[in-house]
Amino acid sequence: MGSDFLQRAGSTLRRSWDKGRMAIATRDLTTRELVSGGRGVTADIIRGTAVSAGEHVTVQIEGGALVARRCLTLVARNDSPPAAVVEILNQYCNVRPGTVSQVHDMAGMVEITITC
Repeated sequence: MGSDFLQRAGSTLRRSWDKGRMAIATRDLTTRELVSGGRGVTADIIRGTAVSAGEHVTVQIEGGALVARRCLTLVARNDSPPAAVVEILNQYCNVRPGTVSQVHDMAGMVEITITC
């Protein structure tokens, strides 16, 4: 009797486990995410450019200003970047990948997390 039950209920139990695992992985208002090792910096959005959160950009120093590019297109600029960010970029040949973490349309600014 026990083995028959397990054979019949096996797929149902697996589906139930999968649904529970999916529920745990789904974000909600109480979910807290750990911030990975990265350095955040703000920059002004270049006029006429659309930027969205989660977008990958390349961050570098050009003429003392921090610039973020999508491929070859300039999307954001900070004319006075923090010294810590400049130091990080200098350690990595002046180019690092970054991710747009937040877009503030009203202020015309983005927050970029630079991968360290």
